[in-house]
Amino acid sequence: MKTPPRLLIASVLFIAALLPRALAGDQFATLTLKDGRVLHDVVVLNVHALTLNVRAAEGLIQINKTSLPPEIAARYPVDHSAAAAEEKAAEVSAEVSRKLEEARRRQALEAQKTRAKEIEAKTLSNGCRILSFTQFGLGSAIVEVRNETDLPVTLPGKSIVGRTANNSVFVGLWLKNANENSRRSIGTYTIPGNATVRIPVQFVWNRQADIVEVFWQKS
Repeated sequence: MKTPPRLLIASVLFIAALLPRALAGDQFATLTLKDGRVLHDVVVLNVHALTLNVRAAEGLIQINKTSLPPEIAARYPVDHSAAAAEEKAAEVSAEVSRKLEEARRRQALEAQKTRAKEIEAKTLSNGCRILSFTQFGLGSAIVEVRNETDLPVTLPGKSIVGRTANNSVFVGLWLKNANENSRRSIGTYTIPGNATVRIPVQFVWNRQADIVEVFWQKS
């Protein structure tokens, strides 16, 4: 025979009434702990297996249940099984955090490697590496290039690219010289082996352009 729902509810309420009340929201005008501390105007905020979180005149405080005086401790018995579960949950959480941090570090390392490869691809071509550039004049720059091989390397025309601040991309032309009044492009530029040269390059003609990046044209 099944117990009627109303009778079951009444039984639960009766049993609950006999149990010590240990709910968040309990208030104490003063609370003297076993370690000698005296707290005032205490309100219980949270009840955990081993501790209480309270708000008092002295601030927000976490109290170990073992520090409670006997008459208050009866309201908040130590729950060893719940404590073990909390400890296990904390261990699991720490392990998850550790694995997430490891994954984040691996991802960051992979991103760093990818970025390094992208930079390498942009700055190194035919054994020649772009070291730096300095903008000058209207849409042009002096590009410092290092030939990392033992032999001379001839760079073809239109092999270098400049990107402007507004993300526009222009193919550069090698210049015979950087003279503002007599700029003349040349088809190729030869760099001796193991040499570093500064090459004038024209990216934009007849107007100012803020060159923010210089890289090799993809073949």
